Amino acid sequence: MQNASVLNKSSIADFVRQTLQHCSEANASDIHFEPTFDELKIRYRKYGIFYNLPSMPITLSNRILAHIKSIANLNVAECNKPQDGRISLEINDKLLNFRVSTIPAKFSETLVLRILNSKSLNLNFNQLGMEPMLTENIRKLAKRPHGMVIVTGPTGSGKTTTLYSLLQDIYTPTKKYLTVEDPVEYIIPGISQISVNHAIGLSFSKVLRAFLRHDPDVIMVGEIRDLETAQIAIQAGLTGHLVFTTLHTSNATSAIIRLIDLGLTPSLLASSIQGILAQRLIRKFCNICQGKTCSACNHTGFLGRTGIFEFMPITSALRQLISQNASLYTLQTQAQSEGMTTLEEAGIDFVNKGQTSLEEIKCVLDQ
Repeated sequence: MQNASVLNKSSIADFVRQTLQHCSEANASDIHFEPTFDELKIRYRKYGIFYNLPSMPITLSNRILAHIKSIANLNVAECNKPQDGRISLEINDKLLNFRVSTIPAKFSETLVLRILNSKSLNLNFNQLGMEPMLTENIRKLAKRPHGMVIVTGPTGSGKTTTLYSLLQDIYTPTKKYLTVEDPVEYIIPGISQISVNHAIGLSFSKVLRAFLRHDPDVIMVGEIRDLETAQIAIQAGLTGHLVFTTLHTSNATSAIIRLIDLGLTPSLLASSIQGILAQRLIRKFCNICQGKTCSACNHTGFLGRTGIFEFMPITSALRQLISQNASLYTLQTQAQSEGMTTLEEAGIDFVNKGQTSLEEIKCVLDQ
């Protein structure tokens, strides 16, 4: 990377290109460009942890941000409203894709680039970190002809990776698959994918309603955010479609409460839902230094991440409780009595196996 104390007009593009290449090769998930009073901070997130790159003089900030917005096909002159775009760059015969988001801030705009690494699409469903029995149970659930399957967790918990891997795992050319996402992050061959566009009124609910007229077998809804989307998804699950979707809740049981709080009728929810998978991503001890420090793990003691999971299949007993609008505690107690392993228990199991630290589990579960 250039240490660009002075960058001329032509080298701004080179600097941005080198920065994006460096962060991609470092296996970063996001790159943040953050102007402050006297400098442009540049840092990237890897396995949930931020790492700083050399800051740039504030005098170059606007030119660097403008170039990124330009190659992302954004309005360079618009600095007071959020914008979203996409960048595709071919570097060393490798295509790199980035999702770009801008927001106005105190000192100019802040830009975040999400690195969309197509390598993750090659993940085998067995490589997500699940125990073999859980993998098999999820796979069986995902091959049912109808109903709704929910993956839940906070932002950055790996929900998208799980859904994409699951779709790839069950894909067959004899069925029709449709997805609606915000936005489409990865292209899956053989599957029709649509991005929502709020600027023209193309919302999750509007696309989902149109989907039902296209005779799909499997539908993926990137996220349920409102009652209308939830109602259509539930109805789709009840009328012969298999629906995958995500929610932002802390655990599997809370997803039930969240959907009822949105306004769903408990009896309809109980009839449609097939199972809920809650998940988090935890850092694993470095396999080179065994959790101490070395250059391979940037002296953090951790290298790579894996998932911890909480799976709640909806049994007849749980369906009855859901239809009765039972409390969170009652649902949780019933699920655990039927053998559900909680996120906390899954995390402690990794600690006991010597694969991560108790502090890492506590930090992740506090999200």
